[in-house]
Order: sequence, then structure tokens, then C-alpha cells
Amino acid sequence: MTEPAHGPRANICLIGMAGVGKSYLGRRLAARLGWTFLDVDELMEKRAGMGLQQIVAQKGEEGFKALEERTILGLTDLRRHVVATGGSAVYSAKAMGHLRAIGHVVYLHDQPANIAARVDNLPTRAVIGLGDGSLERLFTARRPLYEAAAHLRLDLDGPGGAEATLAALEALAKNI
Repeated sequence: MTEPAHGPRANICLIGMAGVGKSYLGRRLAARLGWTFLDVDELMEKRAGMGLQQIVAQKGEEGFKALEERTILGLTDLRRHVVATGGSAVYSAKAMGHLRAIGHVVYLHDQPANIAARVDNLPTRAVIGLGDGSLERLFTARRPLYEAAAHLRLDLDGPGGAEATLAALEALAKNI
């Protein structure tokens, strides 16, 4: 098991598009490291007492983003945590600033076609900003936000895919 440092940013925070694998990879990474895994979407559902789609239906996209921001800002006193955010968390500069203060923010990048192939429920999923638009359009709009917020970008569409990404994340954890 990796024994990371215990500095003020001894956490890894994963950002990226819906369906890129933040929760999947985050759970696997936390298990490998012996760290705690937190899924912001799950925390939001627990806080609201309803699913993400219901939150959007009842509160609208702005209400959803406000809840997402409050949930992220509520993540304090964390050490040795892997945090998977929702894809729209990047719309909040406050939330991104907070994540950068408590951890190493890693942008998990993949091509929209790969994400669409992996996610069969995209039209019914609570994807903020998708509307009637395309995943490609949303990806193009969000990409600069993800890149600006992240300390590090890892490409899932490269050689080795998910396993190479996990190995890179594990190496990062050894150095924080």
C-alpha cells in the first residue's frame, strides 16, 4: 500500500465529463491506496433526499449547480481521500478553488465518442448544460474550464487506458 504524505493537499480530486469514469476510477484508486472514496453526486443525492435527475427537475440547472457547489465547499478536513466530482462542478470557480486547496485536481480526459459509447443513459442522465445539444458541443465548452482548474490532465484514450490512468494516479499519490 502506498504511504502518501500528509500535507494540506493530501487528497486527489477527479474532474471531467459525465461518463469519463471518475467514480469508477476513483473507487479503484481509493481501494488500491487504502484511502476513503467520496462521490460528490452521491453526497448531493443524500443531502437532497432524491436522485440527480429529480434535483434538476425540481430545482433546475441553477439549483443543481448551487447544491453541487455547497456540497463541494462542505468537504473540509480531508486527508487521504479520493473525491469524484460531478461533470458540472467545473462551472463553479469557488468549488474548483476549494478542490485545488484541499487536493490535487486531476482532469480525466477522453474523447466524446468514447464517453458516448460507454454511457448508454446520457439522454436521461442529469448532465448540466447538455439540453438538446450534443455531447461534443458540451465537451468543447467545458474542456478549457477543466484544463484551467486541473493541476494535471490524464488521457484515458491513450495507450493502456484506464489501467495506465490508475497507475499514474497511484504514482501521484506517492508524491503528495
